[in-house]
Amino acid sequence: MPSRSKIALLPETLRKQLDAKLITNAFSDCRGLSDWLAEQGFSISKDAVNRHGKQLERRLDAVKRATEQAKAIVDASPDEEGAMNDALIRLIQQIDFDILVQLVEVGIDEVNPKALAAITRSVASLARATVTQKKWMAETRARIAAKVAEAEKKVNQVKESGGLSADAAQQIRAALLEIGA
Repeated sequence: MPSRSKIALLPETLRKQLDAKLITNAFSDCRGLSDWLAEQGFSISKDAVNRHGKQLERRLDAVKRATEQAKAIVDASPDEEGAMNDALIRLIQQIDFDILVQLVEVGIDEVNPKALAAITRSVASLARATVTQKKWMAETRARIAAKVAEAEKKVNQVKESGGLSADAAQQIRAALLEIGA
């Protein structure tokens, strides 16, 4: 089992400052950042800073890519029957899966338990959201079908009382069937 990175052992506030400096410097000047860490009392090589920077850049790129994909889904998909929600849930499930695969590759025992718990909660939340969405869609379809059936009944009553021609009644039924579809 590889030893933990010195950067992972930094105090959280200092690691966040390092991350911010890496982003500001476009993931360059690792020697300068190594010197800055030395001024803070931590001896960390430029190579370790570089490895951390590459890892951070990959994570940021993945988040950016996921955000762009989600935006593309929103732009391209009218939300008919929760199709957008379905697509976003699948995208997040894929991201969670990719993270879990990466965690297994690095050794699950090296993973921060809070991070693992967060992924587990995410998966559980997605499962609940999927079930809730499917239930809502089924209930909505049932309500629409009931309203269409009620409207058809009224159309038949008006037709039978002589207030509506057979052709007009058929046109109304066709429109109702389109709504119910």
